[in-house]
Amino acid sequence: MKRALIIGLLFVAALAPAATFAQPRPIDQANTVQGGASSAQGGASSVQGQGQTSNQSANPPGTVATLPNPLGEVGDIPTLFYKVIKYVIDISYIVIAVFIIWSGLQFVMARGSSDKLEDAKRTFKYTIIGALIVIGANTLVSIFEGLIKSLGLY
Repeated sequence: MKRALIIGLLFVAALAPAATFAQPRPIDQANTVQGGASSAQGGASSVQGQGQTSNQSANPPGTVATLPNPLGEVGDIPTLFYKVIKYVIDISYIVIAVFIIWSGLQFVMARGSSDKLEDAKRTFKYTIIGALIVIGANTLVSIFEGLIKSLGLY
């Protein structure tokens, strides 16, 4: 039962940012184009002034919707990998904090029982080992990112 509760809490903590930032974007009612070319016949329509298109008949008012890049500022594969790794590392910091708190609770709930104290010590030890691995991974990602950028590979 305790494992199911812990797994459930970690699952909710991992998905909370996704649910928070998953807000719908309103359709642009001013019939503007935010970069790029658009046309119903395959030709490019020019962007003029404040983003108004010159081909008003192909795009009646209220029908133009911009499609933002779902990956944000990611334009290539190395950037995508970097952002995914950073996101996983950020999530692991939350998991580490939860397990440090959990091991502290185990120490308190042991109340002098040697078996429970050993479990609490083992949980704390493995949490610290995991934290060191995550910090090392973060350091390696930063080193490799700087190396790749300095070599001009991306």
